Amino acid sequence: MYVSLLDFLVTSQTRRELLRLLWAENLESSAHQLALLVGGAYSSVYEELASMQNEGLVTSRRHGKAVMFKKNERYASSRALKTLLDAQQPSVGSAQKATDNQVRLNLAKFGAPLGVHGETEVDLSLEETLVGAMALARHDATVARVLPVVFAKTSNLLNMRRLEFLARQDGLLSVLGFFLDLTASLIKSKRLHADAQRLKDKRRKRMENFFVDRNFNRFEAALTEINTPPVARRWNFLMNMGMDSFEDRFKKSFPESDLT
Repeated sequence: MYVSLLDFLVTSQTRRELLRLLWAENLESSAHQLALLVGGAYSSVYEELASMQNEGLVTSRRHGKAVMFKKNERYASSRALKTLLDAQQPSVGSAQKATDNQVRLNLAKFGAPLGVHGETEVDLSLEETLVGAMALARHDATVARVLPVVFAKTSNLLNMRRLEFLARQDGLLSVLGFFLDLTASLIKSKRLHADAQRLKDKRRKRMENFFVDRNFNRFEAALTEINTPPVARRWNFLMNMGMDSFEDRFKKSFPESDLT
């Protein structure tokens, strides 16, 4: 597995993730939100932020009751740090930089039933993989069909706040909501359904084709109206792929499941 220089030099995973968020992603956020994004304990994250502030890596300001942290643009070694972070592989938000095949290989790593073989030099995290796969799914029906399988297999491992953060960056919140809601209906998960509902944008009213860059003739458009699953319609998506397509793929991966 690829080990970056940053991983070698900075042994604390929490500190690495904070550096990526604050310096590579230019995020300004509270310790509480940062703890949610890196999946760490609040006390550990706050301790790291305090150490980084003492070193001059970050600055803070009070915003209401919260203390907001961001990178210190005047940090003496900022150029060296940026060079180190630019060379980092992978980094937060690197899903969009991976090729389609690299996304598929990472997706297979997390249990997607895809006929792909080989190894990828871009070793994405679970959340980065899912965001990259959601973007790819809008062009690839096979990836769309297997994504609920991966969500089901990894639902207890997901850092949902980080997944939401990355999806928001790439304009994929409605796609994330759809796949969470779809998976929730397949495995009958109230928790995933609640996570999905939290992402609902009530201002979004217009229906759109889930699969982009597709021109339908009149017959295909009629089939899309007929076959679109109710869960897709709830997220204002139309697709010529019925719920049975997702259920069939799901049953092959979870033959013991009762999808009645």
